[in-house]
Formats: sequence, structure tokens, C-alpha cells
Amino acid sequence: MPDDSLTSGAAEWTRAVELDRLQPSRPIAVKLRGKHVALFVHQGQILACNNRCPHEGYPLVEGALDADCVLTCNWHNWKFDLRTGATIYGGDNLRIYPVKIEDGAVWLDTRDPPAAERTERALQHLDQALAEYDTARIARELARLGKAGAGPELALRRVVHATHARLRDGMTHAYAAADAWLSLRDTLADETQRLACATEALAYIA
Repeated sequence: MPDDSLTSGAAEWTRAVELDRLQPSRPIAVKLRGKHVALFVHQGQILACNNRCPHEGYPLVEGALDADCVLTCNWHNWKFDLRTGATIYGGDNLRIYPVKIEDGAVWLDTRDPPAAERTERALQHLDQALAEYDTARIARELARLGKAGAGPELALRRVVHATHARLRDGMTHAYAAADAWLSLRDTLADETQRLACATEALAYIA
């Protein structure tokens, strides 16, 4: 029996499941290094993604995969290209994982990208969310920034820069209130409440 993990070049592969457990009609979910992963078989190819829909967390292993490799979340009908993770109609993309077959097993590389890359991606997606005034997505991208090690101050600077042209017509209370929201955030221990404060600070300006 080989080790459960190995390093090959830049990848770090972890043994996920025995190959014979996978069937085209029966996707399975595994927990690997703290991540919940869904495994699918599509036209003989094994594909892996985050088992939680990036919208509101529904288990994608219970979703529907069509002949075009489009995975539909059965909760709110979000659709993703399972080959790339791209969302079909706009919104959050789906995290996918590299797969390889070795020693009769499926191996996955579930490493996170570098923090700088995750931060920049979250900021770009935050720009989209702010432009669309999608407060739920603003909150999700702020949470992703936090997981990458960046604070909401970075996002606040970005939104102020993006909206500064409006100051020619005067300043609303939203800019001043942002400081109060972040100060309140600093007094809280509950992560959900802290995220709510950061979201309010940005959403009012947007």
C-alpha cells in the first residue's frame, strides 16, 4: 500500500479514494485535508470540485451533471462548467482540483493557491459584486479575503478609489460610517458578526 500523500514536482497529491468506487451514475463525496470534495465521472474522465456550492453551500454531489459537463446545483440552479469551474451565468466560480490516477486509486492536489493570488482574485470578484450591488457576494468575497490573510481595509481602499469620482457631488454618510463599522468589527469576536460589519461598510459606499 503506497503512502496516503506524496509530492511530485510542484503538486502535493493525496490519495482520495479507490478507483473502483467511482461510477458514472454515482458521484461521491470525500473529506481530504479539511476540504469537502465531490468526485464525478464524465465520459470516462474523473473530475473533482469543492462539494459546497459557492453560492450558499448546498452539497454539489447531490447536483446534476449533464452531457456537456455542466454541473447544476439543485438548490438555486447555479450552473458550472465542471472542467474549468467557471460559472455559466455569472457569479462565483467553483473550486476544482487536479486529479490523477495511480496505483488503482484517485489522487487529488487540494493545495490552496498562494495567498497573493487568492487575494487578487477575491478583489477582482469583489469589484464585480460592488458594481452589481450584490451584497451576498460582497460578503462571500470579503470572507475569501480573510481566509487569504487580508483585512477588510484593503477592500475598503479599493471601493473608495473606485467611487471617488462621486465626491465631486458631495459626500454621503456612507464614507464616514465605514470607519464606525470597522471599529465595531474590531470589538467583536464572532466571525459572522465581524463579516457583517465589514459588508455593511462596503455595501453602503457601493
